[in-house]
Amino acid sequence: MRQLITALTEALSAAGIRVTARLPGRTASRLRTPLVAVGLKGGKGGDAGLGEYLGATETGEERYGKRVSLEILLRVAAPDGQSAEETAEAVCDVLLRGIDGMRVERFSLGEASFDAAADHCVLDVTAAVSAYLWTQPPEEDAAVLDFKLEGETI
Repeated sequence: MRQLITALTEALSAAGIRVTARLPGRTASRLRTPLVAVGLKGGKGGDAGLGEYLGATETGEERYGKRVSLEILLRVAAPDGQSAEETAEAVCDVLLRGIDGMRVERFSLGEASFDAAADHCVLDVTAAVSAYLWTQPPEEDAAVLDFKLEGETI
């Protein structure tokens, strides 16, 4: 599932949004520019087809895999409420455009609040996404362990 988080962080970075895997606990100095922390809030996976069979590509290559659904927390930290809201809006724009390999089912935007202990504003965006992770056909009686994120929006 880390592949989906990576795809999302890369899409945010490509849009010029500063991204990290997690926010630092206590910042030594106040944030000067907004920062978005991307993390997994919850998720589930399961079979996508009979015997994990997803189908074949146009070239006839068979694909096997799983369907995963994730709830992702995108926590915006910024020096003030206005920059937190502007950054959250930019995050929502990326989600609306879509991310290669995954479907954004829905997202919600919270309200900006000041975190006195951390000395910055915080605004949470939560996104529900789904995707298919696929691999080559497994050998008989072999476990499927090496999954890839499908490379186009589904």
